[in-house]
Amino acid sequence: MIINFIFNIANIEFISVFTKKTLKKLSIFSKLFYFCRIISKIIIMKYIVITKKALMECLSIALIIFFSYTLANKLLQVENFKLNIAKTSLFHGVWVDVIAYLALLSESVCILFMVFTRRIGFFLTWIMMFAFTVYIIVLYILHRYEVCGCGGILNGLSFHWHLLINICLLLTTSLLLYYEERSK
Repeated sequence: MIINFIFNIANIEFISVFTKKTLKKLSIFSKLFYFCRIISKIIIMKYIVITKKALMECLSIALIIFFSYTLANKLLQVENFKLNIAKTSLFHGVWVDVIAYLALLSESVCILFMVFTRRIGFFLTWIMMFAFTVYIIVLYILHRYEVCGCGGILNGLSFHWHLLINICLLLTTSLLLYYEERSK
């Protein structure tokens, strides 16, 4: 009776495989073996769910740290950041300042939203990264891409490495968005 109850709780159709008559005919060792097998499956399923949740949490924190790091570097060296934008010669005069401060503002907003309302934060981050990826592709096509000006250890990246990092960030953000939608 207790075994049947545990099997029903685990949502494993033990009874469909073994009828009640068969269950009564099984020795205590067979019942114990099946019971342990079912319990181990439950533990493994819970471990996978916990591991998946922990992985998503780690990815979220890593994304927040990454964007906070690049934002801090850009803020500490805002003149270098504006100079990198001006070097592209896509923007001139006051537009360099406008684009620089809009980029800093959008990155700040994305970080804040990722911390407080993850779903919106991941969505905004995805949009920002998509726009920035399109921007560096346009620079590359127009032969105006020199090196990455994101700041810190990312400064000086070639186009291919920069594109690879952006694609990884887009995929990570997409995965986190998908997970957030499924866990509602």
